[in-house]
Amino acid sequence: MNFGKVKAVFFILVFFLVLALVVNAALGLDAKKHPVQPEEPEQTEQTEIVPEQPAQETPVPIPTWAPAPTPPPANRPASNPAPQQQPQQQQPQQNTPVAAPTPAPTPAPRPAGQSLGSDSFRSATGAGLELICDWSAVSAADNKAEVTLTVSIESSTIYLNEWQDCIGLRVGDQTGTLTQPALSYEGGKTTHSVGSKTFTVSLAGGSSLPVAVEWHYNGTYSGVALDVIECGGTINLG
Repeated sequence: MNFGKVKAVFFILVFFLVLALVVNAALGLDAKKHPVQPEEPEQTEQTEIVPEQPAQETPVPIPTWAPAPTPPPANRPASNPAPQQQPQQQQPQQNTPVAAPTPAPTPAPRPAGQSLGSDSFRSATGAGLELICDWSAVSAADNKAEVTLTVSIESSTIYLNEWQDCIGLRVGDQTGTLTQPALSYEGGKTTHSVGSKTFTVSLAGGSSLPVAVEWHYNGTYSGVALDVIECGGTINLG
């Protein structure tokens, strides 16, 4: 390397360093001669608020009237003052005793097997084929009764096939059935037995019971169409 070039570069660096020191010293001297004054705060102008005074009302003069003279009272006959009504004293309420309901008399128990009545019901088709129901009743234990219904058919010549449970029976709220028998009869009017059924009913609700018998014949007899033949009524168990 050329020693002369290095020496020149070294002198250039020293020159710039000295120049920087001189400039820095000059700026410090100028700051001492002219110090920076602090800025004063800007003053805000305050406006004084004067409260608004209410407007004074002008008093309104109040008119005065002179009272009119009172005319003298007319001469009238004095009337008797109305008598004052005396307040009525409320009478104390008296509690009326309520009579207790009379319990229904309990019927005396009857000996078992005692007859309670019997009778007969019969249909009215007008065709020569009738349904007959004979009933009879006897007393039973625990205030109950046994009611027996005996059913029969009255007719002339008739031909029937056996039909299960086509005859319905009812005594009170109990029901039952009987079977139509097979019949083959030719001749005059006669009675054919069908069967009987016994019902045990309670007498606690009374001694009157409805009885009904219905025969679902569903055929024709003597030219008259007969779907259902029925008989019955109300029985009274004495």
